Amino acid sequence: SGGFTLATAASRVHAGLKYIADVETLDVEAAPATRQGKRIKIPKVLVRFEKSRNLLCGPKESMLDLIRETEFTDDSTTIPFTGDVEVVLQPDWNSNGRLWFRQRQPLPMTILAIVPTYFSDDPVRE
Repeated sequence: SGGFTLATAASRVHAGLKYIADVETLDVEAAPATRQGKRIKIPKVLVRFEKSRNLLCGPKESMLDLIRETEFTDDSTTIPFTGDVEVVLQPDWNSNGRLWFRQRQPLPMTILAIVPTYFSDDPVRE
């Protein structure tokens, strides 16, 4: 067990180890026909958050963009957001519909649902 010394007295202190939380979804699969083996580009997603803040999102780990807090709320509060946010993504045909979410700060990240809008290089024929 370790310890540390504070420079000034405090009544509440939060301490912990720095780590990065990553979430990678699986390949997109959609009815009525399989998408396996097909290239898929996701231009935007609707993400349902619960008590979350300051997340990165993108089609792959090397293409993450910040979901700005102004997209969560109209004011500058630091209250975690609960609700739906539409996230526009950088285009990428090579992600197979996978999405990455990253939290690199000591803030909450709870994702309840991810609803993609996608384009395929092989349209489904009805």
